[in-house]
Amino acid sequence: MKKKFFTLLALNAFSIVLYAQSGNVGINTPTPGTTLDINGAITNRETVVAVSGNSAVVPSNVSQIQLTGIATAIVAVTAPAPPNSGQRLIIYNNSTGGFGATLNGFSISNGQALEFSYSNGNWRATNGGADPGGTAWNLLGSTGTVPSTNFLGTTDNQDMVFRTNNIEKTRITANGNVGVNTPTPGTTLDINGAITNRETAVAVSGNSATVPANVSQVQLTGAATASVAITAPSAPNAGQRLIIYNNTTGGFGAALNGFSVPNGQALEFSYSNGNWRATNGGVAQGGLGWGFLGNTGTVSSTNFLGTTDNQDMVFRTNNTEKARIAANGNVGIGTQLPTTTLDIVNAGTGSTIVSASAASNTALKLENSVNGQAVIQNFTAKNASGVARITGMGINPNFSTNGIFVITRGTNSDFLLDLSDGHIGIGTTPDLISQLYVTGTAGAGSALRITDGTQANGRILVSDANGLASWKVNNIPTFVLSYNTSSTVLSGVGIGGSSSLPNFVSTINTTPGISFIGNTVTLAAGVYQVNVSLEFSNATNGGDCGTLVSLINSYFLDFPNNGTNMRVHSNSPSNCGGTSNHSAQWNTTISIPAGGATWVLNLGRGQGGNYTNNVDVSTSSRILLFKMQ
Repeated sequence: MKKKFFTLLALNAFSIVLYAQSGNVGINTPTPGTTLDINGAITNRETVVAVSGNSAVVPSNVSQIQLTGIATAIVAVTAPAPPNSGQRLIIYNNSTGGFGATLNGFSISNGQALEFSYSNGNWRATNGGADPGGTAWNLLGSTGTVPSTNFLGTTDNQDMVFRTNNIEKTRITANGNVGVNTPTPGTTLDINGAITNRETAVAVSGNSATVPANVSQVQLTGAATASVAITAPSAPNAGQRLIIYNNTTGGFGAALNGFSVPNGQALEFSYSNGNWRATNGGVAQGGLGWGFLGNTGTVSSTNFLGTTDNQDMVFRTNNTEKARIAANGNVGIGTQLPTTTLDIVNAGTGSTIVSASAASNTALKLENSVNGQAVIQNFTAKNASGVARITGMGINPNFSTNGIFVITRGTNSDFLLDLSDGHIGIGTTPDLISQLYVTGTAGAGSALRITDGTQANGRILVSDANGLASWKVNNIPTFVLSYNTSSTVLSGVGIGGSSSLPNFVSTINTTPGISFIGNTVTLAAGVYQVNVSLEFSNATNGGDCGTLVSLINSYFLDFPNNGTNMRVHSNSPSNCGGTSNHSAQWNTTISIPAGGATWVLNLGRGQGGNYTNNVDVSTSSRILLFKMQ
């Protein structure tokens, strides 16, 4: 027995060299440089540890273990504390089920091995890896992962931070918001900085262009000879964005789903409800849109602003309707229900103004281009009671041979202008001889009224040498003749008595306010100069003449004056005792007060004369009235 021990000791002496001076131990090397210097491989014998209940316990005094058995979750590994810090331990996770294993929070991925070193009272993974929920992601990629189980993130209520050069660049907050270049994202995706959607050039072919799938921005290039029809694939989800820049030559627009992209402009689209929608709210215009800065390449017979269905066209400012073109063609300004070709409702207190600045000076022209048809302009307004007052004016080209301009109240022709000779009729049709022909209705007032400050009761309109008219005092007399020669006057009438003069049957009257009926004169207020001349014929002018050659006949008349009667006498000589013609004359001034007066012509007998068989000579008897004011 002793012989075998010494033999083993001798053999070790050949392999292990001890240096007493330095204390280093060398195995398979004569020059150990460290406390233990081994020239060759080192084997730590592996110990198999079966997993039980997703747990595994490392035995004491081992350097490498292999986990075996079935795991249904992450395996929790426990290991005893070694006698000294610095002890090494390698754990190989060979359990089935695909789950990782953890020791002191450090993860050993399934199918992987990890070395640990005991330090500061616990086992530490020598690769510095942290535990991501029981699975560690390898820098060169991981295998055997299950998307429903393995993930990159946190398992507590903490944000997930991504860094480069140890500076945070992206963060996923605990509430699910993602921030790029911001640690406090306020929305699901919050990017602090510019976003670039790389552009894809799409060449137009045959005035068509197809947008590739999975792009966010395209530039249309090439030559277009008409509006470009764009097609784009359906997006996988609603909300995808697409920007189209129309950079084609030819000046034509491009259209996607009826929304126009003007030439030289870009338009953003969003996929919604199964199709691409322009985000500017543009309305489909048969593939053409009207730009804020105008359009080029339009064709007036094809391109238009309006609707293509049976709907009104509305114009707004400040989002309030101001004008409308109805589906039936009526145009309304200030009204949503135009009832005529042009229906204007002034909602404010201002006026609707039609002005002219061109040399033609035509501000508004109303024309009926159909032969033989009139053109009429109607005006309607309501009084305080709501009763409509209507008038119209226009041209009737069929009137006579000249045509006529009319201002009318319904069927009443109030003003008519002959369009050939310019003759005017007011209340009547213009005649051929009068430049102005005015008619009125009896009892309805005067047909003509002129007030220029010279008007007064009983005055007449007088023209000067220039044709300027004004009201003047009526100095034209009224001439009255009596033709009744069968009546005698004053026969059987005593002194101071009177008898009626014969009726005045022929009157020339040019003074307003004076009328003659029988032997009665009606006088308007005013001042009159009156001349009465009567001639009598007496075939038997006898009487007690005595030695007188002639006989004095005395007569009187009662004149109205200042509200009472004024008696004026006239004496006239006649032949005594034979046939005699003689006359009586009166010249006086009378004043008729307001309200006028009625004058009955009665001839009175004075103190002397023979009045038997006196006969009024009609051709010589007369009354002259001069109205002075």
